[in-house]
Amino acid sequence: MLLYISILTFILSIILAFYNWKFNKNALFLSLFFIILSIYSVTHYFSLYGKSSFWLAIFYYHFSPLFLLPGPLLYFYVNGTLSDRQGLRWKDAWHFIPAIIHLVNIFPYYLIPFSSKIEIAEAVISNLGVLKSLSFNLFYSSMVAFVVRPIILLFYVLYSFKILWSYNPNKIKNSNLLFKQYLITFRWMILLLTTVLIIDANFFLIYNKLISLTGPIGLGSINTTMHVITGIAFFTLVASLLLFPQILYGIPIFQKPEYPLKKSLQKNTKSPVKEELVIDAEKEDPFNELALLIKTYMENEEPYLDNDFSITTLSSKLKAPQHHILYCFNNILKIKFTDFRTNLRIEYAKQILLSGEATHLSIEGISLESGFSSRSSFYIAFKAATGFTPGEFVLNQENNNTIA
Repeated sequence: MLLYISILTFILSIILAFYNWKFNKNALFLSLFFIILSIYSVTHYFSLYGKSSFWLAIFYYHFSPLFLLPGPLLYFYVNGTLSDRQGLRWKDAWHFIPAIIHLVNIFPYYLIPFSSKIEIAEAVISNLGVLKSLSFNLFYSSMVAFVVRPIILLFYVLYSFKILWSYNPNKIKNSNLLFKQYLITFRWMILLLTTVLIIDANFFLIYNKLISLTGPIGLGSINTTMHVITGIAFFTLVASLLLFPQILYGIPIFQKPEYPLKKSLQKNTKSPVKEELVIDAEKEDPFNELALLIKTYMENEEPYLDNDFSITTLSSKLKAPQHHILYCFNNILKIKFTDFRTNLRIEYAKQILLSGEATHLSIEGISLESGFSSRSSFYIAFKAATGFTPGEFVLNQENNNTIA
């Protein structure tokens, strides 16, 4: 059961990383945290319960430098989310030093023939006590590494709790803060850190038992219940992120956009943006100004007509973080960015078709003019939006005008 739970957690974490790495780098740290713990759980499974020497030879020791990274990744996620900062800085490099040291320490193991690793795996399956005598390291034994891992994780969990406490909702008074979103994320972090703390305590107990036992150690010496509970806990945490994706928005803190909002800009009367993006002025939200900026920029610049236009482009042009822009679309403008972009391109194509310019352009020309990357993608999107092909749409409009 532990193996299947770990694999499912790994797959879900990959999905979370794939869909969030562009928008919120802090969500990527969280996904990597779960990915590494999934690999850790699979390694534990083959070390303690699995009967396959082949798979144990693959997982044992090879990935162990990664197992020193969950603590730093957890810290990067918590600190970056609470401070609304994205990515890493050069000063963060020291957090990777323990993992690098361990990589150098076990490097001789990577040079051992795989057949020898199979023999080691068979010995471990027969007697877990063999782990205490195995040594392929340059600086310290594998048992030292076993103990150091939960200690480092404990340090980072406690330090993350300290950071979280300094951002206690009762202490925060910031009009530019989305307080409801802040509470959701704050409570999620408490749940996450508490779960990791409990699980880390379980690892301490397992390693202590492994070190203290003498003689041949069978699988019955290790409590399997806590491993299953651990797997279920992490799977539930990852699954909750899919059910409540607003957690991954982070805690956007509004900062005045650097892009100049020119009130005197002459509106493009042909732009369909006005109908597509509606801002509820009565809803007090510090990001209303950024939403208005997005709308004004779209009306005047029409960047959606560029087939390379993306939320990354918009973020770069407006000099606003991507997760801030994503928040505006999802919570203020109430439309997905991709849907918004497609709708505007379709509306622009309609204008071309109804203006008579279509007689001088091929369907492929209209699609490129409207921002679509290909004729086929234009046809599919146009038919889905209108129920007609471009040709049928023109004929239908002509028939309606004749009847009128």
